[in-house]
Amino acid sequence: MSIGTLTPFDYDLIAMIENITKNKVTTYLEEGYIRLEFSVLAFEEKFVNAIKDAVAGRIGDKFIGFEIEDEHQNEIVVSSIAKVRFDSDPEQWPTQIKYELTEPISVDNSTFARKAKEVEAVLFGRDNIERILEFTGGGTLTIPVALHEPATYEFPTENGVLMTVKEGFYIVKEKTHFYLLSKKDFEIDFERK
Repeated sequence: MSIGTLTPFDYDLIAMIENITKNKVTTYLEEGYIRLEFSVLAFEEKFVNAIKDAVAGRIGDKFIGFEIEDEHQNEIVVSSIAKVRFDSDPEQWPTQIKYELTEPISVDNSTFARKAKEVEAVLFGRDNIERILEFTGGGTLTIPVALHEPATYEFPTENGVLMTVKEGFYIVKEKTHFYLLSKKDFEIDFERK
């Protein structure tokens, strides 16, 4: 059996306990399970039971147990530590290492340019419908009643699915595949040859 490891879910559980109790949680990675310890000295029994239920519910099937260990001096409780044990599941999550955040800087060999990509494209507008019909192989133009609304054009793509394009969008064809791009996005990525 391997030593337990904490998962992102376990870190969330620890944060939840610390938030509720306002006490630091100490974590022990044991063989096959994880043990969390935190002080509950200042809390009434019903509050401690609520914490236990919340923790057990959050852990689910991995939950092993919850116990309170009191330390007495002259018959007065001076320390009350809650101990939560639950199964470790190191195979479920990858190892996660958090590094200190710093200001990003450029590093050697990190500059790239987009590879040249050739596509065919036509900007859809009701004034160039003949060109659109040739480019797509035919379809249906819908002109709205209100002239300020964009017209739409619907045509079957290479796999028979109907594609609807609004006026002002580019119909792009890469090999035999059609897709749409807004005028702005198209002109950022492509220029005329």
